[in-house]
Parts: sequence; structure tokens; C-alpha cells
Amino acid sequence: MSKDIKIGVYYFSWYNEKHWSLTPHKHTPYIGEYDSADPKTTEWQMELIKESGIDYVIFDLVPTTDWTFETMQASVENAIKELKKLGLSWSFLIDTHVGPPNVLREKQSKLGAMGELIRYIESRGWDEGL
Repeated sequence: MSKDIKIGVYYFSWYNEKHWSLTPHKHTPYIGEYDSADPKTTEWQMELIKESGIDYVIFDLVPTTDWTFETMQASVENAIKELKKLGLSWSFLIDTHVGPPNVLREKQSKLGAMGELIRYIESRGWDEGL
């Protein structure tokens, strides 16, 4: 494969006990119903990504008002530390949808929610190395 071609993978960082219990799923991951915020799980997943020849990770970011936000925050923080060690890059998919429905959040503009997440990325220093 050409060195000019880069391969990325989407990384959904909001799995936790509540998510597994509320979200129907047909299959269980190889490691079981894991918690994305667990540093050992994140380390293993980032090493696996590196060993698979993947060049960068795209994190799915949820709005700060989403009930999975804290799990996502811890997971991304852990993952970026590992990606830096492994010499891999990252980027973000900014998701402004909140589920289940949140009437207050729905009144906020999608652009406003995107701006909020971009500022959050910058405040955490996650933009260093994009």
C-alpha cells in the first residue's frame, strides 16, 4: 500500500454500563461489555489500532449535555495520551444530537453546539497534534 494513503478508524468512546443496559445490541465485543473510560481498555484498543496499521483515530464527540459525555471525556483523554505515545494522529466527528430527547438542548442551534464542542476541544488541549 502506498505511504501516501492514510487509513483512519472511527472510535466511539461512550460505552459504559448504562449504555450497554439501555441500548439493544446483537453482539458483544470480544472483551465483553467494557467501559470506555477504563484506561487499561483504552490503552489496549489504541495499541490494537496501531498494530492494525491504522494511521489515525476519529473520535465521536457527544454534546456536553449528553448523559454519556463524562465517559466520552475520560475515554478521549486516555486515548489521546496513548496515541501520542504511539505516534498516531487523531481528529473529531462533532455530534450535536442528544439522545434521548432533551427539549432544552433542542432549542440551542446546531452551530452553537458545534462551537461549544470546538471550544471544549481547545480547552482540553486535544487540538494539539490534530
